[in-house]
Amino acid sequence: MKSISAGFVVPISDHNFNPFRNPPLGSLYLLTILKQEFGTQIDESLIDLRGVTPKNAVYHVPEKEVYLYSVSTLDFDDVKQLVNELREVYPGAKHIAGGCHIDIFPEESSEVFDAISLGEGEESIKRIFRDLSISELKSVYKQEEE
Repeated sequence: MKSISAGFVVPISDHNFNPFRNPPLGSLYLLTILKQEFGTQIDESLIDLRGVTPKNAVYHVPEKEVYLYSVSTLDFDDVKQLVNELREVYPGAKHIAGGCHIDIFPEESSEVFDAISLGEGEESIKRIFRDLSISELKSVYKQEEE
């Protein structure tokens, strides 16, 4: 597997009185799964935009090959704006999202992201990165229920 640089973007959450109240445990959990599964084959990082203004967010995002998002409905418009701005700055990057908004509105979400993950993401994120490594990213991933 070729090495892939990936950043998990924590949304701005400017609608929240204190965006630092809720640590990004879900994002860190999925990054840990990537580290355990792929080791050094993925250069993963957390890109924490909490507390950054929407108009300045793009300047706080380093270049990566893949950006991951966990999107709630309250964050959707800010994330969509950021994705559009990042596509201008880093046109070759892929944008992949999961989360409650993605589960409820997959059609709308598919118009914004290169791929979406429906349901729980522990197994889907592994499949996504295996597919990325062979340039066969699908538009929708869904974790199989056990």
